[in-house]
Amino acid sequence: MTYRCYLLDERDRISSVFEIRASSNADAIQQARSYAHEAREPFELWHGHALICQEPTSEHDGARLTTSPISRERPSDTDGKLTRISGRVAPMTTNQSTVLFVDDDPIFVYVVRRYFETEGYRVITANSAMAALEQWGKNIINIVITDVCLSLNGPDGGILLGKMLKHEFPDLPIIFVTAYPDHVHNRNDIPGRVFYKPVELSILQQVVEHSLAA
Repeated sequence: MTYRCYLLDERDRISSVFEIRASSNADAIQQARSYAHEAREPFELWHGHALICQEPTSEHDGARLTTSPISRERPSDTDGKLTRISGRVAPMTTNQSTVLFVDDDPIFVYVVRRYFETEGYRVITANSAMAALEQWGKNIINIVITDVCLSLNGPDGGILLGKMLKHEFPDLPIIFVTAYPDHVHNRNDIPGRVFYKPVELSILQQVVEHSLAA
């Protein structure tokens, strides 16, 4: 079986990606742990769409396991036990775009941030409209992705945030996500496209790319 191992730097950003061939989760975890220990970096181990293990290399107190599904491309087969894919997955380039992602679901935030970082984006996160505006004041943002409903701001918190930003910055692309389709059905007051959770992240990325190129 093929696994993908992500090494993380001191700022919790992905620094390297490797593919591991192993006969079981336990074997893959052992290989990933050994390499991460040599590199002196924390790691995450994925198999297909499931996070198998994540742990800091300095604290080998047992792996934290989960089978939460995510929309991540399945690693391709490689020859050999351990193959280096790239040295830096999210390099700083002259055309790198910054995404502000606003959602109060920490698991979804984690998954989206990881996905877009591996695709070369800089990702800033916030769990409320106020936190998003604070981040907006500190950073240069190219595009905003926000949940429609934010627990700290009400069922239309994300929409109100979008309207506020659009009023000041009409050309800013904003994308909305929601787990409540009925809440946004046939509404014409949402200043951007809406996607229903669970959203396919590869499709979301395509929309982001198209929006930034427009």
